[in-house]
Amino acid sequence: MPGVLQEEHYTAVKEACLVVKVNQPDYERALSSSQSVLTKLGLATGQGPVLLAYSLGAQDCMSYMMTVARGLRAPGLTVPSRGKTELPLHYLRRFIDAN
Repeated sequence: MPGVLQEEHYTAVKEACLVVKVNQPDYERALSSSQSVLTKLGLATGQGPVLLAYSLGAQDCMSYMMTVARGLRAPGLTVPSRGKTELPLHYLRRFIDAN
């Protein structure tokens, strides 16, 4: 499945966001998870979109969100476990509500 990582463009008035205060090393580690492999190797520069290929079975958006959130180690940040048949928007809403 092809995918593009780029800056979020908010499209709705009721956009649901969660703002978490974290320290600089945790922030940089989380940010690096969305960088192009070529940029990490010093072979590409620029601010264009990052083109990646991924498997939805192994790298789904809920797992990615949970991994990044756990890596932040922010005091009081709760990362709920996900339901076996839970859809991403439902999980995201529970995640925001838990925090």
